[in-house]
Amino acid sequence: MSIYSEALRFYFLAVTRYRVHSPYLYELVSLLLDDRHFYAFDEIEEERKKLLTSKSNMTMIDLGAGSRKGNNQTKRIKDVASSSLSSAWQCQILYKLVSHLEPSTIIEIGSSLGVSSAYISNANPQAKVYSLEGNQDSITIAKTLAEKLKLKNIDFRLGNFDDTLPQTLESLDKIDLVFVDGNHRKDATIAYFNLIKEKAHPNSCIVFDDIYWSTGMTEAWNTIKNDECVKASVDLFYFGIVFFNEDFKQKKHLKIIEDRFKPWQKYI
Repeated sequence: MSIYSEALRFYFLAVTRYRVHSPYLYELVSLLLDDRHFYAFDEIEEERKKLLTSKSNMTMIDLGAGSRKGNNQTKRIKDVASSSLSSAWQCQILYKLVSHLEPSTIIEIGSSLGVSSAYISNANPQAKVYSLEGNQDSITIAKTLAEKLKLKNIDFRLGNFDDTLPQTLESLDKIDLVFVDGNHRKDATIAYFNLIKEKAHPNSCIVFDDIYWSTGMTEAWNTIKNDECVKASVDLFYFGIVFFNEDFKQKKHLKIIEDRFKPWQKYI
């Protein structure tokens, strides 16, 4: 099924926050989808613009799932920025989620050029953010961006996710929030989830990017949200978020769309 078909299907199945009965999830999605604007957004988006207009080149190494050797390619930074960075809307959703939940220990799988890392870091400067990236030039650019923005709570870790994720998890007692935006393959995504859930606690959540990017990613998302450890999930089309809180007596799987796309649900 194409992403356009998935988008159409999502539209018909999704509800607005006014159809959400759980007080916890109603508050959460209302905060995520409101129109609040924070000063940090403008500062980070200015840096995104610089990346999108950069005339410099960078080397990309595509490690892939389980690979130890990759194919080196020279690409323009602006091309990588335009194709690989999470959108401003997505990053701002992440910011609001981190700001609301106040996680103290965060893992980001896939630093890319550091824009989403900056949003996550800025949302809770007291948190410790472990940002994992497999490409040397990407992590160099991400570190430079963090330094420009004076963000001091990010620990960038270079290496294949198959190595750096278990190593990072092993060093931590628990994980509060994870943003999975790295290897967009079904088996790898499920494998990462299985590792992460071992360190999850009732207040943990995991955010998965691009859950409709491919058939494999959609299959991975469906497998993950139906795992016995997952008590609730929120599908925002571009993001899927899973929760482990035992207070949910029955599993809740919600597809949520912004109010403006179905305004009549406020009154029905």
